[in-house]
Parts: sequence; C-alpha cells; structure tokens
Amino acid sequence: MSFQFKLSDFDDYSFDEGRFNTPSVKNFIDQSGFKNNENTLALVGCGGTISSAYSPSNENISPTHFSPINDILKDLDTAFGVAENQTSFISLLNKDSRDITIEDIIFVMDFLNGIQNNRIVLTVGTYGLPLVTQILDRCIEKDRAKLICVTGSMLISSIKENDADFNGGGAITSLNALSHLSSSINESIVYTAFHGKVYKPHECENLELHLESHKDVEFYRGQRLAKSNA
Repeated sequence: MSFQFKLSDFDDYSFDEGRFNTPSVKNFIDQSGFKNNENTLALVGCGGTISSAYSPSNENISPTHFSPINDILKDLDTAFGVAENQTSFISLLNKDSRDITIEDIIFVMDFLNGIQNNRIVLTVGTYGLPLVTQILDRCIEKDRAKLICVTGSMLISSIKENDADFNGGGAITSLNALSHLSSSINESIVYTAFHGKVYKPHECENLELHLESHKDVEFYRGQRLAKSNA
C-alpha cells in the first residue's frame, strides 16, 4: 500500500509549542467545544471508515465529522448513568487514510503533544492505522506521560455487522485499564487496539488488516457467508 508519507519522514520531527499555540489552532479548539484538560478522555477523529456514513442515494461511503464512540458513550450514560462521561470529541481530519499527507500528520502530532489530555483514543482509517501508530510512538514526547490508543474499523457503525462499536469500546476499556492498573505513568505509551487484540508499535510494522484471505467473505444480517463465484 502506497501512502503520501512514511515513517522516516518524521525522523526530524519535534514538537513546537509556538506552532501549536497559534490563534488559528486556539480558535479551532474553542469552536469545536473540545475540553482541553487532563481529566477528560480525548476522542480524536482522523477520518477513515470508523467516522464515515453510507449514502443510499449516492451508493457510497463518505467520511464525516462524527465519532460513533462518542455517540455510544453519550447514549450509555443517558440510559444507565455509569458510562465514561468525562470525554470530549474533536475531528482533526476528514479523510481516507490513504489521502493523509505529511502536513496532516504533523498537525495531528502537534495537537496530541499540545493538549493537556493524558488519555487519548485516536481513530484513523485501517489502511494507515499500523503506520500512524508507529509514527505516534516516534513523535509523541515521552515526558508528557500520555496514554494513546489507536483504533479504526472495517465497517461503518450504521451497518448491523459492524466492528466500529466493538473496537471503540475495546480502545476505551484498555486505555482506562492501563491507567487504573498502573500506579503512575511516567512516560507516554502508544498502542493499537483492534478486534480484541492489543499491538505495540513495533508489532504494527508488518500488521496487515486487509488480508487477502478475508476478501471472499460477505455478511448478511449477522451471518458470515462465503461469496458466490457465480
């Protein structure tokens, strides 16, 4: 898979406070209503299938500025009052991961380094998810002591047989488990949570989420069926 960026493009990256604390970035955060504080779990969207919707009229899937994870948590808290409710969502990008540029990645890295939130779930397209995890591990300043979980989905949340809701819940649960079980987090930790598994950044180097062996499988109302060759 060919991207507009590679891991080595960020060998010289360093966080610049001045680049982050500009009027335009501050205005962007203020207008989004994002809660920039250490006690709030940040849900940061970078497009991809997990933040997409299906249009029956156009018969296509388009990225949108929303987060199914955020919506689910709100619904759970409203219905039961026991969900993680100290959360805040912001959409940084609205792209397929194959269309993300180096400049986009630098903007995302600056944002994650600059915000005060120390628990972050970053959602991104599955094609770019493994590489973005590795870039994050390289670019997030370790002394900022952030816990960052990267996830995405193969299917949009509005489809019955989706994995978006499962992956979102798994990302938040693993992040909070790590936060609660560790008496103190002294340096930033980055990992990927996907389909019930957790991957360290170096394990993402050869992680292929779009396996050829699974491309002859289709779903219908919860049933996993082999595709017909007819």
